[in-house]
Amino acid sequence: MYLSNFSVIWLWCDEEIIDPESEPAIYIIAKPIRGSEIATNASITLYFNNAPADLMVSHGTARTSGSTGTVNGPFTIGPLSLTVTWAMAL
Repeated sequence: MYLSNFSVIWLWCDEEIIDPESEPAIYIIAKPIRGSEIATNASITLYFNNAPADLMVSHGTARTSGSTGTVNGPFTIGPLSLTVTWAMAL
């Protein structure tokens, strides 16, 4: 089973920076890329310039490792609009 039109439609950061000495985590890109078809049990990888804190997603489950976030399904069949939120710094 495949999803159509995968897209990350809205990304934002919590404006509270816990450690003002840390660099903010800024979203760079997701893979697979926007518009890709993915399997319902696929993973989506999110790349940031620094480690994001408190990564949360509207569908699936999220985890981080360094400056990479992973969103794991299962996802429902059909268009997927994924909202991702995170704190800017640890």
